[in-house]
Amino acid sequence: MNRVNYDQTEGFPLDVNILDFGQKANQITQQLGEIIAPLAIIKGCVQNGNNVSDGIVCINGEMLPFKGGLKQDVVRIVETAENRVFENGSSKPVLITRYATFGAGADFGYAWGQFHRGLTIKKIEEKLNDKTDFNKLVERVNKLEVFARPFSSGFGAVLFLRPAAEIPEGWEEVTDLRGRMPIGQNPDDANLSSVLENFLGGSKTKAIYKSNLPAEGVAYKDAYYIENATNGGLDGTIYVGENKFGSNKSDNDNNRLFYRNATTDNLGNGVELDVMNPYRIVIFIKPKQ
Repeated sequence: MNRVNYDQTEGFPLDVNILDFGQKANQITQQLGEIIAPLAIIKGCVQNGNNVSDGIVCINGEMLPFKGGLKQDVVRIVETAENRVFENGSSKPVLITRYATFGAGADFGYAWGQFHRGLTIKKIEEKLNDKTDFNKLVERVNKLEVFARPFSSGFGAVLFLRPAAEIPEGWEEVTDLRGRMPIGQNPDDANLSSVLENFLGGSKTKAIYKSNLPAEGVAYKDAYYIENATNGGLDGTIYVGENKFGSNKSDNDNNRLFYRNATTDNLGNGVELDVMNPYRIVIFIKPKQ
């Protein structure tokens, strides 16, 4: 940094040029505040309740004292000038004082929420040296990204236990799953082989037909009689082929078995079978794309 060697004897040539040189030499330090941000808190400015303490701030590369007070949303720069009387008797502003404080300026103000507080070199070193926690955080974030990938892509769904009107912002209903249960894909089953086409199936009820009954006969007793005749019976006859004993063994010249065709009463009412398991109604939702 440039400097002025004021420690001289034999009549130091103090003039306007010397003073201007000294002022410009100090201006370079003003730029340090921009290391943090265009609007930066260098020191102090600590909030306690609704009040903020005094401190030092940097506004667009200019270091300024900050006069605290009741916290407000806007910061302004206040400038005052102190006059001095010159040799010719005129009074002109010489000492310019500038500081920042709360309150809207006449032409422009700076949002207090945009001021950033910088970290000390020590704090930065501590954070850089503490790589263990940082690496753990990165590892956790990477795992979370893996877990969230099905949802961030829009092809994952979760259960939602509240009405549709309460679906969180950014999510939407998976309408394909209305009134349906998901079932795992099975490439070896033609009915379950694809998740992209022909992926809907099943029914809440099932009609039972004869083909669905077990392949078992039902044993029952039948009434019949046997006689010697050449005419058919009421419903049909079967030729026996040899003489058999007749009714109450009264004769043995019978060669016909007479029978009647009959049908049992209906076994049921034809109501389809309910195949629904115990359930809890939910809504399937997914992130909007």
